[in-house]
Amino acid sequence: MRVTKNLVNPKYRGFIWCGVVLSVVAITFSPVSHYLSKGDIIFKHFDAEAGVSCLYERSLTGAQFECSKDDLIGLRFSELSPKLKQHSYTTESGDIVIEREGRGRSFVFTYKSDDEELSTKLY
Repeated sequence: MRVTKNLVNPKYRGFIWCGVVLSVVAITFSPVSHYLSKGDIIFKHFDAEAGVSCLYERSLTGAQFECSKDDLIGLRFSELSPKLKQHSYTTESGDIVIEREGRGRSFVFTYKSDDEELSTKLY
């Protein structure tokens, strides 16, 4: 003869299993719902003074921020002021700030939004 002890009243087991299943489904689809609410974003920024173009891309797989320097446009980095310079934009997705700051012989370009901050360094 086998003796078992019920920790939960059998009439409530169905509700508990439904709660567990709904919790697992909510955790699984959380990134998908965040993506669907924001969607794909492509944002381009050009700093004419430095001759740097930046591209921010976000999709379901993640976000990336890349900048590249065009040597034919703008000043050389050695001629730029290393002080912080900000460019602010307002979009449907929220406010965006692109920062340029000199650090030694390089410049750091930073993308800042309400929920994200990414940087890239150029020499």
